[in-house]
Amino acid sequence: MPEVRRSGKHWRKPAIAFGERLYFREVGEGTRVLKEGRYVGHHGRTGSLMLITSQGVKRGIGFPRMPNADRWDPTGWDQLRGIPWELSAPRPVAGERLIGEDRLVVPPPPPEKARVAPPQRRKLYIRREDVHKHGATEGCPGCTCVLGNRRTTVPHTESCRARIVEAMEKDETGAERIQAHAKKRKEDQ
Repeated sequence: MPEVRRSGKHWRKPAIAFGERLYFREVGEGTRVLKEGRYVGHHGRTGSLMLITSQGVKRGIGFPRMPNADRWDPTGWDQLRGIPWELSAPRPVAGERLIGEDRLVVPPPPPEKARVAPPQRRKLYIRREDVHKHGATEGCPGCTCVLGNRRTTVPHTESCRARIVEAMEKDETGAERIQAHAKKRKEDQ
């Protein structure tokens, strides 16, 4: 019934048990040579058989069944390679390497100091109100954004920042902001 729900058609292929040994013709080979494999399912799109072999998972058609005594013979299980969703070349077994490939050399990790950058200390945020209250600095891209009523995506220059902080120290609310920022920086250390 699941096939009827999925496609609207009845399943007309014979029922094969998972792991059963079969003879099959490989899709695309065009020869009538029969190969041996273990059934692992049907391909979802094409409906062809998927059989696991010693060369990997293969798609097959036209399978004659083996006699009942030979269908469940356990010999050869250790030589099977691949996984059903990977119809290409099988994965190499641990310790085995592909022809022509050198071993992968993993470089050692860099020293601890070179790997972790020191955290950046945030500078005191210059608000729009600060620029309007204490005036814009000529040539500062941050002040230019504020005066153009745009988002400040570029920072203020160091000279602009020093000038505005100096002016804020003389103002009561500005001095409180500077002290709160200094206190927060000490807590972060």
